[in-house]
Amino acid sequence: MLWITLLLLAVLFVIALVMTLQVAKQQNREIESREQRGVTAEDEIQQSQQYETESLRKNIPNLIKIYIGLFVIVLGFIVTILIIL
Repeated sequence: MLWITLLLLAVLFVIALVMTLQVAKQQNREIESREQRGVTAEDEIQQSQQYETESLRKNIPNLIKIYIGLFVIVLGFIVTILIIL
């Protein structure tokens, strides 16, 4: 039973990692599309400010949801293990 629980925890961590990498990949795509359009120094400053606001508005909440969900699931597994033991 312990091995099954550990395996499930490992799978959950991999899922969280994959979801985190998807957020990073999405950001890389946005950066590449901006680079292809060609940018000036003023554009870079504006993009930097826009990235900060978008990141706080979009990416951070997504990452928080991912890790809170993972924490709740792991906590559930730990409680289950303690009940079984």
